[in-house]
Amino acid sequence: MSPASSLRHVIVLLGEERYAIPMERIQEFIASRPLTRIPNAPAFIRGLINLRGQVLPMIDLGMKLGLPPLKDSKFDIILIVEVDGRRLGLKVSGVTELLDIEEESIQETPDFSSRIQTAFVRGICHIEEELVILLDIDHLLSREEIEALDVQD
Repeated sequence: MSPASSLRHVIVLLGEERYAIPMERIQEFIASRPLTRIPNAPAFIRGLINLRGQVLPMIDLGMKLGLPPLKDSKFDIILIVEVDGRRLGLKVSGVTELLDIEEESIQETPDFSSRIQTAFVRGICHIEEELVILLDIDHLLSREEIEALDVQD
């Protein structure tokens, strides 16, 4: 019998909701910082941040997932990730824990109507008797959204 394969996930808060993101996809965690708003940008793009001289777009992950905007707090965390060769920040309310999630415990995404976007959902698992959605960062943004985020510094 082969050992069960597991992948380390970061459990993040978006308001009161918990989501899981594979740790291997997160380059670093940074504290909230001032941002420069971008006129006419989609609402989920909160603005631009300066990370050691590199200008990165910052996305309100909750808004991108159709949740209410995350309230600004000095305790906000920004996850730096890379999507399609572009670095960006994902604003979350907080990080609660780091967990190894076994592949066998991940359930497939239920079939919904074609009007409900689920491309960014890798699966669902039970954590402490709560359903937690595992996010697929590579499918979080559409091709057009990724190209629109191409910031030249």
